[in-house]
Amino acid sequence: MLFKIVNPSDPYTIEASSLDVAVMASVLLGQGNYQLTSLDGGQDIPFFAFGGGDKWSKEHFKESLMELSNRVMDTKLAEVADSLDSVLYGDKDDRVQFLAKTKDMDRNDFMAERIMRQDKNRSSMNEIGERAYRMAAQLRKSIQDGISTLQ
Repeated sequence: MLFKIVNPSDPYTIEASSLDVAVMASVLLGQGNYQLTSLDGGQDIPFFAFGGGDKWSKEHFKESLMELSNRVMDTKLAEVADSLDSVLYGDKDDRVQFLAKTKDMDRNDFMAERIMRQDKNRSSMNEIGERAYRMAAQLRKSIQDGISTLQ
């Protein structure tokens, strides 16, 4: 699933393996302040900062937002990390071009190129991509340390 991150600063996209993982990545990354708009015909995820999260979550998952968060962080921690690590600066077309340009790079070169591109293009002090990558790294470290849940 591919989404546009609706935020008050720069354009970003994010991928997720499922809607519940996308919700969790959105909540972690934007603390309810970011909406995710589907770029592939799927379900959008609204802003939750001003309420409505429980109602929306119950409509889509039959559980409160807290229950959803607990379940996803208990069972899909690696998928949430992967989703946060997928954040890229730019719109859908920018994403496709960047991924085509970097497809043969090793992981370290890809990560360096991704950061350089964001630093070059970002107009805001709000470092959405960098924050997402730090969160992904922290989640992966928790998994490596044997922590399978972050409830």
